[in-house]
Amino acid sequence: MVKDGRLPDPPTYLVLVDGLTKAGESDKVTFCAEKYAAIAGPDSVPCLEKVSADKDNLAKLGPLAALGLGVESEASKALKLKTQRFVSDICTILQQSMWGPEKEAALSTLANDIRPIHFIDVLKGGTVEAAEAYEFFKWLKKQPRYKHNLAAYNLMIGVLAAAHMFDPARQVLEDMHRDGFQVKAAMPVVIREYGKAGMVDQAVELFGKLKRFRVDPNNPAYNAVIDAIIRAGRYDKAIAMYEQLCSDGLVADIHNIRNIWEFYHNAGKPEQMYKFFEELCDKALIPWVTGYNVFIDGYSRTGRLEEACAFFDRMLASDCILEVKTYTVLKNSLKAAGDEEKAKFYFDKMLEKGFKPNIL
Repeated sequence: MVKDGRLPDPPTYLVLVDGLTKAGESDKVTFCAEKYAAIAGPDSVPCLEKVSADKDNLAKLGPLAALGLGVESEASKALKLKTQRFVSDICTILQQSMWGPEKEAALSTLANDIRPIHFIDVLKGGTVEAAEAYEFFKWLKKQPRYKHNLAAYNLMIGVLAAAHMFDPARQVLEDMHRDGFQVKAAMPVVIREYGKAGMVDQAVELFGKLKRFRVDPNNPAYNAVIDAIIRAGRYDKAIAMYEQLCSDGLVADIHNIRNIWEFYHNAGKPEQMYKFFEELCDKALIPWVTGYNVFIDGYSRTGRLEEACAFFDRMLASDCILEVKTYTVLKNSLKAAGDEEKAKFYFDKMLEKGFKPNIL
């Protein structure tokens, strides 16, 4: 929202800050306040004080409470109902027959009142076919009093890509860019859907157009194209792309890290597998909970229990969240190796961390 130069309304902002405060995330509270002030001015930042979910504190907020902090005004309910009915009317028209002059004429009676939020609600409802939604999208662009916003563009591209309507999705992407909107979030969606459809060459080709769309290489785009390449079983190319990602100072997501690990393991390439993990370690990814769990899981499954235990000990001493699945793999590996004492030691440590015996 702040990247788009928009702000949440005061109640939403207060709920967010209240949650962060309760979680002890004071740095994030400060971040939110600074961003809010940068856009709306230092005197416009809503005051949290000691807001909580109890009625006394809600009452202190006065009219703000009715806007969104657990109390919905009658006017708000009436507006919501009116919007739902309006969107329902649009959906009813779109669901009737094929696109043509009659459908356009019916929609024209509502055209002056249609806003991007209505278009978004239509798509989110899931009752309109992707092809019809696309025709509606194009028709709206021609209406003099209507203009698609960033959210509408992103959602339309997502719907088309999920339906494997890639040519229209690419066209909307081009229109979006031409209309001055940032396509950074939309491109990875199309790239990932290309991968799911087995169209890896198209995924790589679209990734190669990042610069033409004035998008810097970013984590979502890299991870989407790596995922597409891995789905096609082209691991050498995936690893080359992963190395390019690292050279750009970015980080692979846990899904792709696990896939690369499994490739090395299944291919019987332990040296490359351990080299891969050492590189991750050198790039300071280990403190992440995902990094810890990948290492512990991988070393346990390959019988390198000393390394697995070393990482588990480091994880226990950190604030990272332990995954029961990872613990179970290590525990079973230790028991299979005859080290019941170590397995019992980690069981006790997990109990100390708050896990329940029946879960473990």
